Amino acid sequence: MRKSNRPLTLVANRRETPRDDLVTALVQASEDGDRLSSLELFSMIGGILFAGYDTTRNQLGQALATFCAHPEQWKRLAEEPDLAPRAVDEAALTARYRELMHATQP
Repeated sequence: MRKSNRPLTLVANRRETPRDDLVTALVQASEDGDRLSSLELFSMIGGILFAGYDTTRNQLGQALATFCAHPEQWKRLAEEPDLAPRAVDEAALTARYRELMHATQP
């Protein structure tokens, strides 16, 4: 398995050249002079990236399943692309609903 040093490189870069972003805020965070270690920063950044990836992947899959179950809606969206923002919102709501239903079943 290939290991990536990108998060550690990103942390080092933000220590040298701070920006107005979340990584810089994490790098600069301190409490009573105690700061996050490189390993803690690596873990936190990895968790944030994975959470965003996982959510996006799940919502895209749910949207695809919904459109496969309702091809007339897919056709309507193709014919009326201005509906895309509403379709995205609806797909997100549908994905959340399905996750809740799945989580509550024994």
